[in-house]
Amino acid sequence: MKKFVRGSILLAAILALAACDNSGGTPADTVAPMLNGVQTNLTCEAGQELDLLNGITAIDAVDGDITDQITVSTMPELTVTNGVVAPTVEDTGFYDITYSVSDSAGNTQVAYSELNVTEAFGQRELIYSWDFNV
Repeated sequence: MKKFVRGSILLAAILALAACDNSGGTPADTVAPMLNGVQTNLTCEAGQELDLLNGITAIDAVDGDITDQITVSTMPELTVTNGVVAPTVEDTGFYDITYSVSDSAGNTQVAYSELNVTEAFGQRELIYSWDFNV
């Protein structure tokens, strides 16, 4: 009987220690925020502005709405001002877009998209010259 009581006390002590939280009862924030609304592919005509943050939100379980903390970068680099790009004819091509947001605990979420900058109809003028006097 003594072995049973000792074993029960030991088991209770182990369970009690395992349940203790060294952070004062508040669990640590280890979950990254969620980025919502990121589209896989985007298309923009050169000369037009595109708001890369349009419809994108960031929500964190602890911090709440942290949409205003989303950062946007491109590769190759385009100028992004407050989430808006305005590519020129020289910028036509494909770009990798990276969206990133971090909560107050430093947990980071990253999402990716691809931007295709196309030429608008009639943007480039082709000039042909023929010399028939040869």
